[in-house]
Amino acid sequence: MMRKLCGMSVLLALTCLLQGCISFGQPSPETEYYLLTAEAEVPANIASSAQKQLLSVGPVLIPEFLDRSQIVTRSGSRAQIADQQRWAEPLDSSVLRVVSENLERLYPGWTTVDHLEPLAARADCSLRLDVRRLDGSPGKQAVLDILWQLTDRRSTDPPRTGRFQQTVAQDGDSHEALAKALSQGLVQLCREIPLR
Repeated sequence: MMRKLCGMSVLLALTCLLQGCISFGQPSPETEYYLLTAEAEVPANIASSAQKQLLSVGPVLIPEFLDRSQIVTRSGSRAQIADQQRWAEPLDSSVLRVVSENLERLYPGWTTVDHLEPLAARADCSLRLDVRRLDGSPGKQAVLDILWQLTDRRSTDPPRTGRFQQTVAQDGDSHEALAKALSQGLVQLCREIPLR
């Protein structure tokens, strides 16, 4: 009798567990993945240099509230974490990749290298980024707030620093439009980096 009662309890517990895991006839929403993209266009009047300078890019520091795969949107001091809309790669890697690509397009005399690569030790300059905000609200605007530090390793001059703050209007009310607006904002950041 006790064995039968114990077996029924286990069966009842498994049934309850399965009911909580199964959605009855309703498909679970599909997760969508987004990328930041390099949006800069190569200037038509600038020729590529045969002798390229080397720029080490990174690290890219990301605040904890953004350092996740889910896309974070904000309204005032309220943050919303999207369960089904995610970044396709870690945000620090994405910013590093996009900034590097944009800089190479805008300044053809420069080649970029990830700061973790061995070649970075031989770089002429290094660029460090400290992201304060890289978010927004779908359908409204994207918000970028990024501190940058550019060090010329060939000089004894102190590093050049700046703070880039910009809002970018979105073309639509989707998370895709937010990612596109953030990408466009990163182009503007790269235009402010004083590489010559």
